[in-house]
Amino acid sequence: MTPAPLPVAGRLTIANVVAIGQFAEAFDIAAITAAAPDLCITSRPNTSRLAFRLISLGATCTLFHSGKLQITGARAPAEVAPAIEAAREVLAAAGVPTLAAPIRIVNIVAKYVIGRRVNLVKLSQAILTPEIEYEPEVFPALVYRPAEGPPTALIFGTGSVILTGAPDREALEHGAAAVDRLVALDGWGA
Repeated sequence: MTPAPLPVAGRLTIANVVAIGQFAEAFDIAAITAAAPDLCITSRPNTSRLAFRLISLGATCTLFHSGKLQITGARAPAEVAPAIEAAREVLAAAGVPTLAAPIRIVNIVAKYVIGRRVNLVKLSQAILTPEIEYEPEVFPALVYRPAEGPPTALIFGTGSVILTGAPDREALEHGAAAVDRLVALDGWGA
């Protein structure tokens, strides 16, 4: 007897959260770099952006000359606020004022495990729709862009799925459920 699959939430792991917002009117990247020489800089120095690691949080902060700030590498939406505060502290220590403008999550990337192999050839042949793209000579995954919106799913034959473009966990769970419904059509069964 085959055990029942875990619920969607039990097979979904967030890998990256991306948040962005207007943090200042503009950033003088060269001045920040000079004022904070202990930053763990991950980008090549130039005048348009500065990326540095927030080591204790495992996230990366990128400052753009335009005054925008981007946080990447957070493993959960709840980790974004501490990363923003850490970035504010780094900038305050460098003498750089920041705006109190909101930062919003623009993308969550997650791994989803279907729990079985998927016949991508049969699946792509069974569903002839613009939502499905499968070109194994170009990319090893079937790309599923649901009409109802994000997230986009990259479905691999191993049963692993990458979900990207979701604004929140609820959208990820809806996307994972849509993938489950879709792969039920591949003819292999559970």
